[in-house]
Amino acid sequence: MRRLLLRKPLLVHKRSEFGHHSTLLPYFGSNGVETHRQIIPRNLTEIIQLVLDVGTDVNAATERYGAVTQQLLC
Repeated sequence: MRRLLLRKPLLVHKRSEFGHHSTLLPYFGSNGVETHRQIIPRNLTEIIQLVLDVGTDVNAATERYGAVTQQLLC
């Protein structure tokens, strides 16, 4: 992930083609919510920190669970 994002840092702004149009941060932030489908990587906090370091928009709106929400990272 580090090599990929260092080569293509704009990936943090790319949106999913699925209906929610999420960026990478919501994917990583919700990892483990549906544990029957997802595997939580042991280095999840490092992955999230990398996405933040590369410059993801922490306030990017996304359409999840039937509503438009914003990531508000404090």
